[in-house]
Amino acid sequence: NAYILIKELKRLVEPYPDQVADIFIRMLDVFAPIYEQEDIEYVIDKLYCKGGDVRQKANTICDRYVKYGIGFPAEIRAKYSGRAG
Repeated sequence: NAYILIKELKRLVEPYPDQVADIFIRMLDVFAPIYEQEDIEYVIDKLYCKGGDVRQKANTICDRYVKYGIGFPAEIRAKYSGRAG
C-alpha cells in the first residue's frame, strides 16, 4: 500500500514539506517505493524547491534511493545541484 502513502505525501508536501520529508526518510529505512514514479518525483522536486533544511532532507531521500540501486531520484538531485538553497 505504499502508493497510498506516496499519494498522501504528494497531497501534503506543499503545506508540510518538513514533515513530509521526515516521513519519506523513515519509509526509506524499510524499503524504497517506485510505483507511481511521477508522484515520487513530484514530492522530491517540491522538497528541493523549499530549500534549506528541507533541501538537505531531499538529498537524504535521493541518497537512500541510490543505496537501493534506484537512480531516478539522483537525476532530480542533479537538476538542483547547481542552485543555492
